[in-house]
Parts: sequence; structure tokens; C-alpha cells
Amino acid sequence: GDESLGFLDDEWRLEEPLEGRADVDMVNALLDSLESLEKLRELDGMEASEVGLDSPRATLALHTDTGTKRLSVGGEIPASENVVVGVDEGRLFVVSNSFWSSFGHAPGDWRSKDLYLGDREAIESVTLRSEGSSIHLARRDGAFWIEEPIADRADRDRARDLVGAMVGLKAHSFVDEPGESLAGLGLSPPLAILEVSARDRQDGFRLEVGGPVPDAAERRFARVGDQVFETSSPLAELLDASPDSWRSLDLVAIETHEVDSLRVMDAQGELLLARTGADWSRNGETISFAAVSDLLYSLVEAKASGIASSAGGEGGVALLAEPDLEVTLSGGEKTAT
Repeated sequence: GDESLGFLDDEWRLEEPLEGRADVDMVNALLDSLESLEKLRELDGMEASEVGLDSPRATLALHTDTGTKRLSVGGEIPASENVVVGVDEGRLFVVSNSFWSSFGHAPGDWRSKDLYLGDREAIESVTLRSEGSSIHLARRDGAFWIEEPIADRADRDRARDLVGAMVGLKAHSFVDEPGESLAGLGLSPPLAILEVSARDRQDGFRLEVGGPVPDAAERRFARVGDQVFETSSPLAELLDASPDSWRSLDLVAIETHEVDSLRVMDAQGELLLARTGADWSRNGETISFAAVSDLLYSLVEAKASGIASSAGGEGGVALLAEPDLEVTLSGGEKTAT
């Protein structure tokens, strides 16, 4: 199998004539239909050629720890919904044809359309590459931060959408034997690349995104390992985003319930608010939490209207060397200023 697909130890794989992850629902449906298969009657004294088993419509071999069971499917019983099957090239039985629908799928149809199997919480880092841009996100204390090309908190909603789109990545359809047409699909070289590192995957996950599908603008060509497919995943749009668009507009990275103390410094001096059980203290004097809650909420929920990317440079924004007001929120190991 293709190790770049991140196969799991207990999943079904398609090995011939194609390689890939198998659709577990289809495999289970087939096994369930065979497990519930009952012989309606046995045909004694008949030759295999008389019931179409000299050239069976399909054959199945079930391999188990106790051996191999072989099933051959012959002709239909007239005016019924039954067929003749041969078991281990010996006994002949009449059975319901309810299992037959599982045999009508083309080999490629047995492939799973789920491209990423893993726990979203196990994802440790994501790298996004597109023309002229490379963005590296890494998880810190449960939240994603931008490591490259800038150091900043990542936008929570955008990071959540990225992880959700990745673990939900599905193939709309597969492109078999794309051959030399990869360049025409925008995959040689790819227009964008996504690489994932996760605790529950031995090997990294790599997704290559190509151009739009003709007559289906909502879909893009993509590749994982050797599998080329069409997908309508929103990942393509997320990969096209600029580094600045990934920066969080939240002013502080701390939640209201995490704040244990709040320090305010301005021209009038220092104000210190501290949590004391169910209440708070103001410079040592006990006050009700209601007097603090609105302030905490306004600070924690505050967002910037934009990012000043060239602070302090010529024509840029003046640095806050001597701020008029400084607020520091602390709780546990977290501090936000």
C-alpha cells in the first residue's frame, strides 16, 4: 500500500488491481450480506455446467484463520430472486440474490473517499505552501500559532476551518492513470501543498492541490500519494490565503474564566484586581465580581479591525514606547498584555 495515505493497522485496504484505502462501509455491507446468506435448498445430482458454474459470473474467496472458503456465483433461477452458488467447487445451493449488488461495483468503486483518517486533536502542525508563500502553523497549549513567516497567534476560526476541512477531506471521484496529464490538471507542479504532522500518524500527510475541474468550478483536482482525485473541499481556498489573513485579530489569548488577576497602569498609577474565591479585590479591598465581569469580557472579546504589518518603519505606525494605558491579564501560566 501507499504509506503516504497513512494506513491504520485495523482498516481494510484495496490491494489489487488498485492500491488504496478501502471503503469500510462497502466491505462491511458485503460481509454482512454473506454472513446472513442462507441456503434455500441444495441441488443434488447436477453438474456445474448445467447451472452456469462452469464459467461463473463471479467468484469470492474468504480468507480466515481457519482456512479459505470459496463461493462461485452461477445462473439465476427463473421467475425468482434466487441464484445458484457453488461452495468450495463442490456442493451446489440455491440462495437469495440479495448479496449480488455488492458484486456489481467496479474495482475503483471500492476505494474509500475519505482521504484523511485521524483525530483532529492529534494534529500538531500544518504547513501551507502556494506560489510565493509558505505558512507554518503549530499547536501551543491547544491553540494554533503562526511560526513562519511571522510569529503570531493564528485566527481561531480559520484554524478550526482548516482542521475541519482536512479531517473531512473526501474525494468526489478518482482520476485513474492520469499519466502525463498531471501538468494539465495543475498538479505538476501543484498549485498548493498542505503537509500535516500528527501524533496518531507515523508518516506525515501531504495533500497537493491542482487546478479547477472543467465544467465543475466548485471542484479542484488534488493528489494524496499516488491517488489523483477531484474534491469540492474548501481546503483549496484556505491554501490560497495570505500569511496576514491567518493572523488572529483577538487582542488577548486568554479566556475570561482563566483570568485570576488584572493589572492596569496609566498616568494615575496602578490598579490591581485579583480573584478571591467567588469575589474579587481591588487594591486589596473586596468587591463583587459583577463590577469586574464587564471589564473582563470587553478585554477578552476585543478584536482588532486590522493588522498594522509595518509598525515602526518609515511611513508605518509609531511604536508604543510609552503607552498611555497598559493592561495585563494573568491566570495560571498564561499572561496577556
